Amino acid sequence: MTAHPASSAEASITPLEPVKWVRLGARLGYLAKGTVFVLIGILAARAAWIGGSASGTGEVMWTVVEQPAGVVLLAIVAVGLSAYSLWRFTQCILDTEGRGRSLKGLCARAIYFGSGLVYGGMVLVAGRILAGVARRRHQPDDAYVREWTGTLMQQPWGQWLVGAIGVGVIGFGLAQFRKTWTGIFRDEADLSKMSDRRYRRAVLFGRFGAAGRGVVFSIIGICLIIAAKNADPSAARGLSGALDTLARQPYGPWLLVCVALGLFAYGLYQFTLAGYDPHVTHSYKKTS
Repeated sequence: MTAHPASSAEASITPLEPVKWVRLGARLGYLAKGTVFVLIGILAARAAWIGGSASGTGEVMWTVVEQPAGVVLLAIVAVGLSAYSLWRFTQCILDTEGRGRSLKGLCARAIYFGSGLVYGGMVLVAGRILAGVARRRHQPDDAYVREWTGTLMQQPWGQWLVGAIGVGVIGFGLAQFRKTWTGIFRDEADLSKMSDRRYRRAVLFGRFGAAGRGVVFSIIGICLIIAAKNADPSAARGLSGALDTLARQPYGPWLLVCVALGLFAYGLYQFTLAGYDPHVTHSYKKTS
Protein backbone atom coordinates (compact mmCIF):
# COMPACT_ATOMS: atom_id res chain seq x y z
CA MET A 1 0.00 0.00 0.00
CA THR A 2 1.29 3.45 -0.88
CA ALA A 3 2.20 5.53 2.17
CA HIS A 4 0.49 8.84 2.69
CA PRO A 5 2.85 11.70 1.71
CA ALA A 6 2.71 13.18 5.19
CA SER A 7 5.40 10.64 6.02
CA SER A 8 7.49 11.43 2.95
CA ALA A 9 9.72 14.23 1.73
CA GLU A 10 6.63 16.12 0.60
CA ALA A 11 5.84 16.89 4.23
CA SER A 12 8.97 19.07 4.43
CA ILE A 13 7.34 21.63 2.14
CA THR A 14 4.97 24.09 3.75
CA PRO A 15 2.45 25.81 1.43
CA LEU A 16 1.70 29.47 1.81
CA GLU A 17 -1.89 30.68 1.49
CA PRO A 18 -2.52 31.46 -2.20
CA VAL A 19 -4.36 34.43 -3.57
CA LYS A 20 -7.98 33.47 -4.24
CA TRP A 21 -7.99 34.30 -7.95
CA VAL A 22 -4.76 32.32 -8.42
CA ARG A 23 -6.41 29.30 -6.80
CA LEU A 24 -9.48 29.58 -9.00
CA GLY A 25 -7.42 30.09 -12.14
CA ALA A 26 -5.24 27.09 -11.40
CA ARG A 27 -8.25 24.88 -10.75
CA LEU A 28 -9.79 25.94 -14.04
CA GLY A 29 -6.47 25.13 -15.69
CA TYR A 30 -6.43 21.64 -14.22
CA LEU A 31 -10.03 21.06 -15.31
CA ALA A 32 -9.23 22.15 -18.85
CA LYS A 33 -6.07 20.02 -19.00
CA GLY A 34 -7.96 17.05 -17.58
CA THR A 35 -10.71 17.47 -20.17
CA VAL A 36 -8.17 17.43 -23.00
CA PHE A 37 -6.48 14.25 -21.79
CA VAL A 38 -9.75 12.45 -21.06
CA LEU A 39 -10.91 13.17 -24.61
CA ILE A 40 -7.56 12.12 -26.09
CA GLY A 41 -7.82 8.84 -24.20
CA ILE A 42 -11.39 8.23 -25.37
CA LEU A 43 -10.59 9.00 -29.00
CA ALA A 44 -7.44 6.84 -28.92
CA ALA A 45 -9.43 3.92 -27.49
CA ARG A 46 -12.04 4.41 -30.21
CA ALA A 47 -9.30 4.33 -32.87
CA ALA A 48 -7.97 1.07 -31.40
CA TRP A 49 -11.47 -0.44 -31.36
CA ILE A 50 -12.86 0.60 -34.74
CA GLY A 51 -9.68 1.57 -36.60
CA GLY A 52 -8.60 4.86 -38.07
CA SER A 53 -6.06 7.37 -36.87
CA ALA A 54 -5.63 8.41 -33.26
CA SER A 55 -6.36 12.00 -32.31
CA GLY A 56 -4.08 14.68 -31.01
CA THR A 57 -4.94 17.94 -29.32
CA GLY A 58 -6.11 19.61 -32.53
CA GLU A 59 -8.64 16.86 -33.21
CA VAL A 60 -9.79 17.09 -29.60
CA MET A 61 -10.42 20.83 -30.03
CA TRP A 62 -12.58 20.12 -33.09
CA THR A 63 -14.43 17.40 -31.20
CA VAL A 64 -15.28 19.92 -28.48
CA VAL A 65 -16.35 22.71 -30.80
CA GLU A 66 -18.65 20.41 -32.80
CA GLN A 67 -20.76 19.59 -29.74
CA PRO A 68 -23.89 21.56 -28.75
CA ALA A 69 -22.70 24.89 -27.32
CA GLY A 70 -19.27 23.80 -28.54
CA VAL A 71 -17.98 27.33 -29.12
CA VAL A 72 -18.65 28.23 -25.49
CA LEU A 73 -17.14 24.97 -24.26
CA LEU A 74 -14.00 25.42 -26.34
CA ALA A 75 -13.66 29.02 -25.16
CA ILE A 76 -13.78 27.80 -21.54
CA VAL A 77 -11.16 25.15 -22.29
CA ALA A 78 -8.97 27.79 -23.96
CA VAL A 79 -9.23 30.09 -20.94
CA GLY A 80 -8.34 27.22 -18.62
CA LEU A 81 -5.35 26.20 -20.71
CA SER A 82 -4.24 29.84 -20.78
CA ALA A 83 -4.31 29.92 -16.98
CA TYR A 84 -2.30 26.70 -16.83
CA SER A 85 0.24 27.94 -19.37
CA LEU A 86 0.74 31.24 -17.54
CA TRP A 87 1.25 29.43 -14.25
CA ARG A 88 3.93 27.21 -15.79
CA PHE A 89 5.80 30.30 -17.00
CA THR A 90 5.44 31.80 -13.52
CA GLN A 91 6.89 28.65 -11.97
CA CYS A 92 9.90 28.92 -14.26
CA ILE A 93 10.61 32.65 -14.05
CA LEU A 94 9.83 33.35 -10.38
CA ASP A 95 10.93 29.92 -9.15
CA THR A 96 7.81 29.50 -7.01
CA GLU A 97 8.82 25.93 -6.18
CA GLY A 98 12.23 26.93 -4.80
CA ARG A 99 14.15 24.82 -7.32
CA GLY A 100 17.14 27.16 -7.23
CA ARG A 101 19.89 27.56 -9.81
CA SER A 102 21.56 24.18 -9.54
CA LEU A 103 21.69 22.05 -12.67
CA LYS A 104 18.79 19.93 -11.40
CA GLY A 105 16.80 23.03 -10.46
CA LEU A 106 17.39 24.72 -13.81
CA CYS A 107 16.33 21.54 -15.64
CA ALA A 108 13.10 21.44 -13.63
CA ARG A 109 12.41 25.10 -14.38
CA ALA A 110 13.15 24.50 -18.08
CA ILE A 111 10.51 21.74 -18.03
CA TYR A 112 8.01 24.22 -16.54
CA PHE A 113 8.82 26.66 -19.34
CA GLY A 114 8.49 23.96 -22.01
CA SER A 115 5.16 22.91 -20.55
CA GLY A 116 3.99 26.52 -20.72
CA LEU A 117 4.93 26.66 -24.40
CA VAL A 118 3.12 23.39 -25.17
CA TYR A 119 -0.13 24.43 -23.51
CA GLY A 120 0.20 27.94 -24.90
CA GLY A 121 0.33 26.29 -28.33
CA MET A 122 -2.90 24.49 -27.53
CA VAL A 123 -4.47 27.84 -26.72
CA LEU A 124 -3.41 29.16 -30.12
CA VAL A 125 -4.96 26.12 -31.83
CA ALA A 126 -8.21 26.70 -29.94
CA GLY A 127 -8.11 30.39 -30.86
CA ARG A 128 -7.71 29.62 -34.58
CA ILE A 129 -10.68 27.25 -34.45
CA LEU A 130 -12.82 29.79 -32.64
CA ALA A 131 -11.83 32.51 -35.10
CA GLY A 132 -12.97 30.40 -38.08
CA VAL A 133 -15.24 27.81 -36.60
CA ALA A 134 -17.14 27.18 -39.86
CA ARG A 135 -14.01 25.80 -41.56
CA ARG A 136 -13.06 22.19 -41.13
CA ARG A 137 -9.63 21.01 -39.95
CA HIS A 138 -6.87 21.26 -42.54
CA GLN A 139 -3.85 19.25 -41.42
CA PRO A 140 -3.07 16.49 -38.93
CA ASP A 141 -1.42 17.58 -35.70
CA ASP A 142 1.88 16.11 -36.86
CA ALA A 143 2.08 18.72 -39.60
CA TYR A 144 2.87 21.41 -37.03
CA VAL A 145 5.59 19.27 -35.44
CA ARG A 146 7.15 18.60 -38.82
CA GLU A 147 6.97 22.27 -39.69
CA TRP A 148 8.91 23.49 -36.67
CA THR A 149 11.30 20.53 -36.97
CA GLY A 150 12.07 21.57 -40.54
CA THR A 151 12.51 25.19 -39.44
CA LEU A 152 14.99 24.18 -36.75
CA MET A 153 16.94 22.01 -39.17
CA GLN A 154 17.50 25.00 -41.44
CA GLN A 155 19.39 26.77 -38.66
CA PRO A 156 23.11 26.33 -37.93
CA TRP A 157 23.58 23.04 -36.07
CA GLY A 158 19.87 22.46 -36.61
CA GLN A 159 20.09 18.67 -36.81
CA TRP A 160 22.01 18.54 -33.55
CA LEU A 161 19.46 20.83 -31.94
CA VAL A 162 16.54 18.62 -33.04
CA GLY A 163 18.43 15.56 -31.82
CA ALA A 164 19.08 17.22 -28.46
CA ILE A 165 15.39 18.05 -28.14
CA GLY A 166 14.60 14.42 -28.90
CA VAL A 167 16.96 13.28 -26.15
CA GLY A 168 15.31 15.72 -23.76
CA VAL A 169 11.83 14.46 -24.67
CA ILE A 170 12.94 10.87 -24.07
CA GLY A 171 14.37 11.96 -20.71
CA PHE A 172 11.01 13.46 -19.84
CA GLY A 173 9.32 10.21 -20.82
CA LEU A 174 11.68 8.23 -18.59
CA ALA A 175 10.91 10.63 -15.75
CA GLN A 176 7.24 9.74 -16.20
CA PHE A 177 8.10 6.05 -15.83
CA ARG A 178 9.97 6.91 -12.64
CA LYS A 179 6.82 8.53 -11.28
CA THR A 180 4.93 5.36 -12.12
CA TRP A 181 7.43 3.39 -10.06
CA THR A 182 7.72 5.75 -7.07
CA GLY A 183 4.22 7.22 -6.96
CA ILE A 184 5.74 10.62 -6.13
CA PHE A 185 4.24 13.62 -7.94
CA ARG A 186 5.65 16.54 -5.97
CA ASP A 187 6.35 18.63 -9.06
CA GLU A 188 2.69 18.48 -10.11
CA ALA A 189 0.71 18.69 -6.89
CA ASP A 190 0.93 19.13 -3.13
CA LEU A 191 -0.49 15.84 -1.91
CA SER A 192 0.71 16.17 1.68
CA LYS A 193 -2.63 17.25 3.20
CA MET A 194 -4.97 15.11 1.16
CA SER A 195 -7.18 12.64 2.96
CA ASP A 196 -6.00 9.03 2.69
CA ARG A 197 -8.82 8.19 0.27
CA ARG A 198 -8.18 11.15 -2.05
CA TYR A 199 -4.44 10.53 -1.89
CA ARG A 200 -4.79 6.88 -2.92
CA ARG A 201 -7.04 7.91 -5.80
CA ALA A 202 -4.60 10.61 -6.92
CA VAL A 203 -1.63 8.23 -6.85
CA LEU A 204 -3.57 5.50 -8.69
CA PHE A 205 -4.62 7.84 -11.50
CA GLY A 206 -1.23 9.54 -11.48
CA ARG A 207 0.71 6.32 -11.84
CA PHE A 208 -1.37 5.03 -14.76
CA GLY A 209 -1.30 8.47 -16.33
CA ALA A 210 2.46 8.81 -16.00
CA ALA A 211 2.95 5.39 -17.61
CA GLY A 212 0.81 6.37 -20.61
CA ARG A 213 2.60 9.69 -21.01
CA GLY A 214 5.96 7.97 -20.64
CA VAL A 215 5.22 5.75 -23.64
CA VAL A 216 3.99 8.66 -25.76
CA PHE A 217 6.89 11.00 -24.99
CA SER A 218 9.45 8.25 -25.51
CA ILE A 219 8.06 7.57 -29.00
CA ILE A 220 8.01 11.29 -29.84
CA GLY A 221 11.62 11.65 -28.69
CA ILE A 222 12.79 8.62 -30.69
CA CYS A 223 11.08 9.98 -33.82
CA LEU A 224 12.79 13.35 -33.35
CA ILE A 225 16.18 11.65 -33.10
CA ILE A 226 15.45 9.66 -36.26
CA ALA A 227 14.39 12.86 -38.02
CA ALA A 228 17.63 14.56 -36.93
CA LYS A 229 19.82 11.61 -37.94
CA ASN A 230 18.29 11.40 -41.42
CA ALA A 231 17.75 15.16 -41.85
CA ASP A 232 14.13 14.30 -42.57
CA PRO A 233 11.52 16.47 -40.81
CA SER A 234 8.75 14.18 -42.08
CA ALA A 235 9.95 11.53 -39.61
CA ALA A 236 8.99 13.73 -36.66
CA ARG A 237 5.81 12.85 -34.81
CA GLY A 238 3.45 14.64 -32.45
CA LEU A 239 0.95 13.11 -30.06
CA SER A 240 -1.38 11.65 -32.69
CA GLY A 241 1.57 10.37 -34.73
CA ALA A 242 3.06 8.67 -31.67
CA LEU A 243 -0.24 6.91 -30.98
CA ASP A 244 -0.54 5.86 -34.62
CA THR A 245 3.05 4.56 -34.54
CA LEU A 246 2.19 2.49 -31.50
CA ALA A 247 -0.93 1.11 -33.19
CA ARG A 248 1.15 -0.18 -36.12
CA GLN A 249 3.33 -2.36 -33.90
CA PRO A 250 2.65 -6.06 -33.21
CA TYR A 251 -0.40 -6.22 -30.93
CA GLY A 252 -0.72 -2.51 -31.70
CA PRO A 253 -4.45 -2.12 -30.96
CA TRP A 254 -3.99 -3.67 -27.53
CA LEU A 255 -0.98 -1.46 -26.82
CA LEU A 256 -2.95 1.57 -27.97
CA VAL A 257 -5.84 0.69 -25.65
CA CYS A 258 -3.41 0.44 -22.70
CA VAL A 259 -1.88 3.83 -23.47
CA ALA A 260 -5.35 5.32 -24.06
CA LEU A 261 -6.38 4.15 -20.58
CA GLY A 262 -3.23 5.77 -19.21
CA LEU A 263 -4.00 9.11 -20.87
CA PHE A 264 -7.60 8.89 -19.66
CA ALA A 265 -6.31 8.21 -16.13
CA TYR A 266 -4.01 11.23 -16.37
CA GLY A 267 -7.05 13.36 -17.15
CA LEU A 268 -8.78 11.95 -14.06
CA TYR A 269 -5.64 12.79 -12.06
CA GLN A 270 -5.96 16.40 -13.20
CA PHE A 271 -9.62 16.41 -12.12
CA THR A 272 -8.56 15.09 -8.72
CA LEU A 273 -6.12 17.99 -8.34
CA ALA A 274 -8.72 20.51 -9.46
CA GLY A 275 -11.18 19.20 -6.89
CA TYR A 276 -8.62 19.55 -4.12
CA ASP A 277 -6.24 22.46 -3.61
CA PRO A 278 -3.71 22.23 -6.45
CA HIS A 279 -0.01 22.48 -5.81
CA VAL A 280 0.29 25.08 -8.53
CA THR A 281 -1.81 27.57 -6.60
CA HIS A 282 0.78 27.81 -3.83
CA SER A 283 4.13 29.39 -3.27
CA TYR A 284 6.36 27.16 -1.16
CA LYS A 285 9.14 27.53 1.34
CA LYS A 286 11.40 24.85 2.76
CA THR A 287 11.08 24.17 6.45
CA SER A 288 14.19 24.02 8.51
